[in-house]
Amino acid sequence: MSPPNGRAPVAWGFPVLVGLFLLLCYLLTFPGTIAPSVSDGRAMYMVTQSLVDRHDVAVRSDSRKGFLVTPGWRPLPLPGGACATEKTANAIGERPGGPYFTKYGLGQSLLATPLYALGGVIGRAFPVVSQGASGINRAEVQAAVTSAYDPLVTALTAVLLCGLALRLGWSRRVGLALALTFGLATPAWAYTATFFSEPTIALCLIGALAAILWSTDGPTPLGSVVCGGWLSLALLTHLADSLLYVAVFGAYLLVEAIRRNRWENLAAFSAPLVLALLVTADYNLARFGGIMSTGYGIVGDYHDLHPPRTLQGFWEGIYGPVLSPGKGVLLYAPILFAAAWAWPRFRRRQWSAAGWLCLALSVAAVLGHANTLIVWLGGWAWGPRFVVPILPLAILPLGAWLAEGSRIAWRLTWALGALGLLIQIPALLLDYSVYIAHLRDTVPGRCIWQAEDLYKWRPQYSPLIGQWERLFDSATYQGVPRPSAQTIAGGAFTPSPHPWWSLLADQGVSHGWVALAAGALGLAAFGALILVARAAARDG
Repeated sequence: MSPPNGRAPVAWGFPVLVGLFLLLCYLLTFPGTIAPSVSDGRAMYMVTQSLVDRHDVAVRSDSRKGFLVTPGWRPLPLPGGACATEKTANAIGERPGGPYFTKYGLGQSLLATPLYALGGVIGRAFPVVSQGASGINRAEVQAAVTSAYDPLVTALTAVLLCGLALRLGWSRRVGLALALTFGLATPAWAYTATFFSEPTIALCLIGALAAILWSTDGPTPLGSVVCGGWLSLALLTHLADSLLYVAVFGAYLLVEAIRRNRWENLAAFSAPLVLALLVTADYNLARFGGIMSTGYGIVGDYHDLHPPRTLQGFWEGIYGPVLSPGKGVLLYAPILFAAAWAWPRFRRRQWSAAGWLCLALSVAAVLGHANTLIVWLGGWAWGPRFVVPILPLAILPLGAWLAEGSRIAWRLTWALGALGLLIQIPALLLDYSVYIAHLRDTVPGRCIWQAEDLYKWRPQYSPLIGQWERLFDSATYQGVPRPSAQTIAGGAFTPSPHPWWSLLADQGVSHGWVALAAGALGLAAFGALILVARAAARDG
C-alpha cells in the first residue's frame, strides 16, 4: 500500500538493475543493423552520420536506397507492377539543385550521435572492406553500435516506470512486474529491433509524467520545467505526434494554475517548449526554406497524409489501433486488459491527476491518429506503431491493483504477461516486414493497399498468425545470398532470423564464436534476473 503522504523515497539501485536485465535481453535479440524495412529510422540514421562525419544535417543520396529520395520534392514514378492507387511515401526530400534532407525531427539523430561515435572508435579495429567483399567493416560496426539506441532507450523507459512505481509507494515486486510486463510483454520489445522514434517518445512521456507526479503537493516549478524538458525532446524528435501530448500536460497545468494560483508552474513548463519550437523552426528553415515547412506533404506522402476524413474512417481509426485483428494493441499487448480493469483503483487510491493524465494521454494517442492527422496504420510495423509511446503510461494503473496483494491480480498479470511475451517472439526472430511482403506478393498486382486491407480486418491474415507461419516456413530462409559488409552497412539487407547472431553467422563468422558471445549475454541476463528477484523478494 501507499505511504500516508502518497509518495515514498526512491533508491534507484533496484530500477537500474531491472533496466540492466532488460537491456541484456534486448541486446540478445536486436538485429545489429538498421534494415531497409525501417525507412524512417534509416533516414534518421543518415542524419546521425552527417552530424558526426560532416557536421551537417544534410544527407547524401544513396543509390542503393534511392526509393527514399524524391528529387526536386516531386513524387517518384510508381514502380513497375504497382497498383494504380499506390502512391510513393518517401523519407528524404531534395531541395531543387541542392542537398538532400530528411523530413524527420532532429532529436533522435542527435541522441544517437554518441553511439555512432563509439561505433567509430570500435570500428577502427576492423578493416575498410571493398565493395562486395565479405567480412565485417568499419561502417557496419558503426551501424551495429548505433542500432543499440532503441534497446537502451526502452530499458531506460522501464527504469523510469519502475522508479515511478516505487515513488507512488508500491513495493519492488509491483515495480518489477510493471517494468517486465512493459519491457517484455508488449510491442515495446519488438521495437527495440528498429530505429523508429516511438521508443524515444515513450521515454519522454514517462519522464514527463514522473516529473509532474514526483512531488507530494502536486506540480512544482522544478517538476514542471523537467516535464517541459522531456516534452521538448519529444517535440524535437517528432513534432506532430508530440504536440498532442504537450496539449494534455499543458491543459492539466493550466487547470492547476487556475485552481491553485500556480502560474509559475505553467511558465516553467512552457520555457523549454518554446526553445524546442524555435530550434525546430530554424531546422525547418535550413532544410526546406520555411519555418512551417517540415517536408511532409512535399515528398509524396499522399496516402499517409490524406486519410479518409469521414465518420467511417474516424471509427476505423479508433477500432484499428485498439482492437483490430491486424493491429489492435489489446491483442499485441493483452496485459492492457488487466491495466484497464485496474484504472478505477488507480484513480481512487492515488493522486487523482495520475489516473486522468494516463487516460488522457492514451486517448490522445488514439484519437490523434484516428485518420485525423495521418492514416492510423503506421506503415509496415509490428502492431499499432503510433500507440507504442503510451504503453508505459497505459500499464502504470495496473500497479494499484497489484499493490492490493490480490492473488487474482498477480496470477492474471503473469498469465497475460507470458502470453504477451510469446506474441512478441516472431517479430524478434524474424523481421516484421517479411510476412507483410509475402502477403503483398499474393494479391493481384502486388498492391500493398489490398494486402493491408486483408491483414487489418481479417483475422486469418493477421500478422499475429502469419508471422509465425513465415518463421517456421523453410522457404523464408532459402535463396538468401551471403551479404557483403557494404550491403549491411548500407541498410540493404534484412537477416533471417533477425538477431545479430544470425547476421554474423551469415557473414561467415565462426558459429563457435557467435554462440560464445550470445551465451555470455544470456548468462549475464540470467545473473541480473537472479539479483533482481532477490532484491524484490527482500522487499516483499
